[in-house]
Amino acid sequence: RSALGRQVIADVFMLPVEQLLVADQSAYGAALLAAGGIGLIDPATHTRTSYGPPVDPDVRRHAQYQELLPLFRDAYAKHRQDFVQLAGLSDRDRQT
Repeated sequence: RSALGRQVIADVFMLPVEQLLVADQSAYGAALLAAGGIGLIDPATHTRTSYGPPVDPDVRRHAQYQELLPLFRDAYAKHRQDFVQLAGLSDRDRQT
């Protein structure tokens, strides 16, 4: 739903991104899969989707993301155990 999110995805992958014009995309997808699961429809052929205007990638920002990727990977590797500990705190908070 976020214009910024669509732009980031377009820039990172250097591909145009089109927004689905379905309000609750995940619920719509779940309903299609459920209907397909009980044999009511064929989800591969039953979808009726409409899209908003495409968001084109920005070559300059793509180059910046490519330049930052090694730094991100290094930082992620260094903090992997921190993420595990943070997830444990989050799990503990949900239990209380």
